[in-house]
Amino acid sequence: MYEIIVIKNFEDAEIDRYLESKNVRNIKIDDMSLGKKLAEGILNSKGEICCFLDDAFLPEKLERVYNIFAHNMSLVYYSHTFEVSRNDSDLLTPYREIHNNREAEIYYKPKNIKQMVSLISKRKIALNMSTISIRKKFYENFIPILAEIKIMQDLSFFLFYVFSSSSSETFALDFNSLSVYRVHPSFTQYEKKVSELEFKTQAVRNTELHLNATALLIRYFDCLGRSVKGGESVVCQYLLLSGAGWRVQLNLLQGQKTSISDILNSLKIGIYRNSMIVIAGTFLALLGNISLGKAMSSMFLKIMKEIQGI
Repeated sequence: MYEIIVIKNFEDAEIDRYLESKNVRNIKIDDMSLGKKLAEGILNSKGEICCFLDDAFLPEKLERVYNIFAHNMSLVYYSHTFEVSRNDSDLLTPYREIHNNREAEIYYKPKNIKQMVSLISKRKIALNMSTISIRKKFYENFIPILAEIKIMQDLSFFLFYVFSSSSSETFALDFNSLSVYRVHPSFTQYEKKVSELEFKTQAVRNTELHLNATALLIRYFDCLGRSVKGGESVVCQYLLLSGAGWRVQLNLLQGQKTSISDILNSLKIGIYRNSMIVIAGTFLALLGNISLGKAMSSMFLKIMKEIQGI
């Protein structure tokens, strides 16, 4: 009923023997990017539905996902909620008693930017790649660009659905927790203690990756080159507003002047959880003073650390 495909960029005799013993398709590629690995996995899959399983997941997940797709033939995109664990040894045991008895909610694609922002920012429809499952045939044309995307792959799947789906094709939001995301100090900047310089370097790099990925998607969807409507318009609005938000963040991190229009656009999309970020950006945009810019950059870093619990 299921096939398991592992995509990795290394060889390990012990791991490879284990995968072979479990009849797992083991594919090695040289590319380090997650987008390329996801694309290879989809291309090499034989089934109709693809689940991405890079986090620990509860035993009932695959059967539940299969049944939801089987009973909703118009469904092309699915996402469920997840739990967060800081337990190094046993991820699943604390969550085995979760009562996953809620029905998945089926929707048609959002019709305007307000609905789009609500789904992404508030309802977390595209927050974690391991919560997402797709109908393979619908995404065949998306695979080439997916291979080029270095970050935001989860969001990209949902954007492609909104942009390309017909009025009858649906997505599902499942509020049952079916996977466990592990947060470990050795793997993430958000948990371990780092110096201000290291944190700033990581934050700038992460912001640049998001900005570049947003620009790539704007080009792919041709948001600036032609007239768009319907779902196309919603996606392009979201990407253009997101681009403004990431530019504001990058300018604040680097203590550079930013534009009022970018700040106003970033407010529309709710990209920030702390209004002080936007207030700082507004002052920086109005004054554009170098020494003030450095002060604003330091304040912005402090705010980001507080938001991320460092």
